[in-house]
Amino acid sequence: MRFSSVLLGLFFGLLVFIGCAQSPITQVEAAAKEGNTEAQFMLGQAYGHGNGVDHDAVKAEHWYRLAAENGHPQAQLMLALAYTYGNGLPVDYVQAYKWLHLASNTLSIEDLETQHLTRVHLQKELTEKLTTELTKEEQKQSEALAKTWKQKHPNVPMARKK
Repeated sequence: MRFSSVLLGLFFGLLVFIGCAQSPITQVEAAAKEGNTEAQFMLGQAYGHGNGVDHDAVKAEHWYRLAAENGHPQAQLMLALAYTYGNGLPVDYVQAYKWLHLASNTLSIEDLETQHLTRVHLQKELTEKLTTELTKEEQKQSEALAKTWKQKHPNVPMARKK
């Protein structure tokens, strides 16, 4: 788990312990709405897994997307997985391949371990599924979408590999 996630979790736990009026989810949501990328990802996780809130794939996708658009590699991976397997959303292999392409350029081993994945899983199973489902033209379209995304987000750090 990344250090910022741990600190954010400890902070919200402390707020609950000292009797802060707002729940941890309310605190995370407030931070997410203010643009905190880690909070956006955490809220996506909460909705995606039903932790502290009702499971809601649409809300999970919304928060993952916000975090992913801000360059959060785990959120990008979660979108790739959601669009590959459906996970409450329509399957969209073009979008899945785009987000996988972006995530695979930035994910560290630590990020993958946090999601209980290995680099082999990311590169083999998911890539094989997508490349067999997509035509060559769709793969090129996905890569073009990823390239366009990178051009539109020049200030988003893309070199997180450790």
